[in-house]
Amino acid sequence: RACKVCQSGKYSTYPVNACLDCDPGHYLNDDSQDASEHDNSDDCSECSRGKYSSAAAALCTICPAGRYTSSLSSSSCTTCGAGRYLSDTGTDPSKHDAEADCTVCGAGKFLSDTGTAPSKHDDEADCTPCVAGKYLSDDSSTVHKHDAESDCSICGAGKYSPGQGSISCTDCEAGKYLRNAGTDAKKHNQETDCSICLLVVFF
Repeated sequence: RACKVCQSGKYSTYPVNACLDCDPGHYLNDDSQDASEHDNSDDCSECSRGKYSSAAAALCTICPAGRYTSSLSSSSCTTCGAGRYLSDTGTDPSKHDAEADCTVCGAGKFLSDTGTAPSKHDDEADCTPCVAGKYLSDDSSTVHKHDAESDCSICGAGKYSPGQGSISCTDCEAGKYLRNAGTDAKKHNQETDCSICLLVVFF
């Protein structure tokens, strides 16, 4: 019986009479064409940063949206952490080869999930806007300012924010006041929370 060359993702070393899988994080794309490409474990090449593979892989796969790997020979990718997302859908490994590829949520938004699922970090829409009455002014410069709902601050006395995702609060107009000093967002979420100053006449 004629000898056969191993398939892609596999190799064989003498005297083993079988094809062995390349380890996870490696690949071998020759598909039974050249025996010299399958005669040693070193024929299995490392996956580059931004890519991963399972055992017996013919090719490495770019990490999907929401995930990255900064290591060579990766068998899996890491999900972006709290406050970050990565929207590239696996088109370019250079967009998945470092944690810095995960974008920090923008001003007025946060993302509290700690990396439990890529689907919670694969789009900017995964960033949750601060509720009306609160604001978050940091514009993607510091991740720990976007990793929890508590990063959204309640507007201070004399201010309100009527919409979601506010980056600042609006002053009550002249002649009006808002006494609550940032303890209850519901008292700062609309313009009507500002009360008209009473005219006091002294005799």
